[in-house]
Amino acid sequence: ELNMKVTVDNIDYEITEDSPEEVRMLVGLMNTSNNSLQLLEHITNCVSAVHKAKAAELKTLLDTE
Repeated sequence: ELNMKVTVDNIDYEITEDSPEEVRMLVGLMNTSNNSLQLLEHITNCVSAVHKAKAAELKTLLDTE
């Protein structure tokens, strides 16, 4: 059974099985897009960390030549 609270512009709304299908579909889409954004941010952070580490490694190698 669907029963969740959604906050939009600091206003809480209850979403249930009785909510219109369009509302339920939009809430599902918003959840999916939010999860996707979090995953993309995680990937970006990981790639950035590797990039910084490899740049430092390269600098060390170049400085010792």
